[in-house]
Amino acid sequence: MRSSAELQALLVRLEADQRSAGKRNRLLAVAFAEGLVLLRVVLAALHRTTIGSYAELAHVIVRQHPASQGRLVADLVAETGVR
Repeated sequence: MRSSAELQALLVRLEADQRSAGKRNRLLAVAFAEGLVLLRVVLAALHRTTIGSYAELAHVIVRQHPASQGRLVADLVAETGVR
Protein backbone atom coordinates (compact mmCIF):
# COMPACT_ATOMS: atom_id res chain seq x y z
CA MET A 1 0.00 0.00 0.00
CA ARG A 2 1.21 3.50 -0.74
CA SER A 3 2.22 5.93 1.91
CA SER A 4 0.32 9.10 2.63
CA ALA A 5 3.01 11.26 0.99
CA GLU A 6 2.84 9.24 -2.22
CA LEU A 7 -0.95 9.54 -2.30
CA GLN A 8 -0.73 13.30 -1.70
CA ALA A 9 1.75 13.68 -4.56
CA LEU A 10 -0.47 11.59 -6.83
CA LEU A 11 -3.50 13.67 -5.86
CA VAL A 12 -1.64 16.94 -6.58
CA ARG A 13 -0.55 15.62 -9.98
CA LEU A 14 -4.09 14.49 -10.85
CA GLU A 15 -5.54 17.85 -9.86
CA ALA A 16 -2.96 19.63 -12.03
CA ASP A 17 -3.84 17.34 -14.94
CA GLN A 18 -7.52 18.08 -14.41
CA ARG A 19 -6.91 21.86 -14.49
CA SER A 20 -4.83 21.45 -17.64
CA ALA A 21 -7.58 19.42 -19.30
CA GLY A 22 -10.13 22.08 -18.32
CA LYS A 23 -8.05 24.81 -19.94
CA ARG A 24 -7.58 22.69 -23.05
CA ASN A 25 -11.32 22.00 -23.27
CA ARG A 26 -12.13 25.72 -22.98
CA LEU A 27 -9.58 26.50 -25.71
CA LEU A 28 -11.10 23.82 -27.96
CA ALA A 29 -14.61 25.18 -27.32
CA VAL A 30 -13.49 28.69 -28.31
CA ALA A 31 -11.78 27.37 -31.44
CA PHE A 32 -14.90 25.40 -32.36
CA ALA A 33 -17.12 28.48 -31.90
CA GLU A 34 -14.77 30.58 -34.03
CA GLY A 35 -14.85 27.88 -36.70
CA LEU A 36 -18.65 27.92 -36.70
CA VAL A 37 -18.69 31.70 -37.07
CA LEU A 38 -16.19 31.51 -39.93
CA LEU A 39 -18.24 28.78 -41.63
CA ARG A 40 -21.37 30.92 -41.30
CA VAL A 41 -19.60 33.92 -42.87
CA VAL A 42 -18.29 31.81 -45.76
CA LEU A 43 -21.69 30.22 -46.39
CA ALA A 44 -23.42 33.61 -46.26
CA ALA A 45 -20.93 35.04 -48.78
CA LEU A 46 -21.35 32.01 -51.02
CA HIS A 47 -25.13 32.32 -50.86
CA ARG A 48 -24.98 36.02 -51.62
CA THR A 49 -22.78 35.51 -54.69
CA THR A 50 -24.74 32.56 -56.09
CA ILE A 51 -28.37 32.15 -55.06
CA GLY A 52 -28.85 35.63 -53.64
CA SER A 53 -27.70 37.47 -56.75
CA TYR A 54 -30.13 36.06 -59.26
CA ALA A 55 -31.99 38.39 -61.59
CA GLU A 56 -35.72 38.37 -61.11
CA LEU A 57 -37.31 38.10 -64.51
CA ALA A 58 -40.84 39.24 -63.71
CA HIS A 59 -42.48 41.53 -66.25
CA VAL A 60 -39.86 41.02 -68.96
CA ILE A 61 -40.89 41.51 -72.56
CA VAL A 62 -38.78 39.67 -75.14
CA ARG A 63 -39.26 40.74 -78.75
CA GLN A 64 -37.39 40.59 -82.03
CA HIS A 65 -35.24 43.56 -82.99
CA PRO A 66 -37.03 45.52 -85.75
CA ALA A 67 -33.94 45.99 -87.93
CA SER A 68 -32.44 42.54 -87.39
CA GLN A 69 -35.05 39.81 -86.97
CA GLY A 70 -32.43 37.33 -85.69
CA ARG A 71 -31.72 39.43 -82.57
CA LEU A 72 -33.88 39.42 -79.48
CA VAL A 73 -34.47 42.46 -77.30
CA ALA A 74 -35.58 42.27 -73.66
CA ASP A 75 -37.27 45.24 -72.04
CA LEU A 76 -38.39 46.08 -68.51
CA VAL A 77 -36.00 43.88 -66.53
CA ALA A 78 -36.89 43.99 -62.85
CA GLU A 79 -34.36 44.66 -60.10
CA THR A 80 -31.85 42.02 -59.01
CA GLY A 81 -32.63 39.63 -56.23
CA VAL A 82 -29.87 40.87 -53.92
CA ARG A 83 -31.39 41.73 -50.56
